[in-house]
Amino acid sequence: MNITLRAVDSEIACNRELLSYAKRSVQFALSRSLPVATTVTVRLSDLNGPRGGTDKCCKIELRVAGWHAFTEATHSDSRAAIDLACARMAGVVRKRQQLARGASRRSPVATRGKGVAA
Repeated sequence: MNITLRAVDSEIACNRELLSYAKRSVQFALSRSLPVATTVTVRLSDLNGPRGGTDKCCKIELRVAGWHAFTEATHSDSRAAIDLACARMAGVVRKRQQLARGASRRSPVATRGKGVAA
């Protein structure tokens, strides 16, 4: 998995600990469910600058052969924004894999009454 980190603000770019945390979080959230040939881009930004507030933004873009996905999360804490964006992306990947396997969320109920024994 190729992970590219981009910090929009110089304050975030200088925070090596935060960038390392972002990389580890993405690897942990996506490593088990994705093939090796993937590209993940993580963008971290502070929308309001030093004024504070719910403005730390984490955007994750995922490119896999044949499809791509994008998630975004905003929170007052940078790490929480990273965690939320990673959780959302993991959910997107999980749903995509279920659809690829032909699984439906309502498969036990959907088969009833259609000639299939339940």
